[in-house]
Amino acid sequence: MLELRSGFDYCHEKFNDGITEQTPTIDFGLAHDWQFISLARMKNNMTYTPAIDDFNDYLITHDSSIETPLGLSEYWQLRLGLSNDYKSLPADDRKHLDTSYYSKLQLAW
Repeated sequence: MLELRSGFDYCHEKFNDGITEQTPTIDFGLAHDWQFISLARMKNNMTYTPAIDDFNDYLITHDSSIETPLGLSEYWQLRLGLSNDYKSLPADDRKHLDTSYYSKLQLAW
């Protein structure tokens, strides 16, 4: 399955020093779901979110994972993945890219 989407967002950020930023944004997304063998599927999501008033200020989020059932259960799944957040104009003393590796135990009914 391949899915494209777009829409409008509103970003509200509050920082520890009391400063808040509020920005209307546009959201463009791509989702891909592929069952490559009977016991595993790959899921990919990518979103590009630029600020409407400044296209140089944007956020790109990416998540890729592989899901597999645990044992013979229809309900329990294990998800292993990678997640990235890229902010074009990060707050002071912050990096542009934040990467996370994760494992999740899921209950699907």
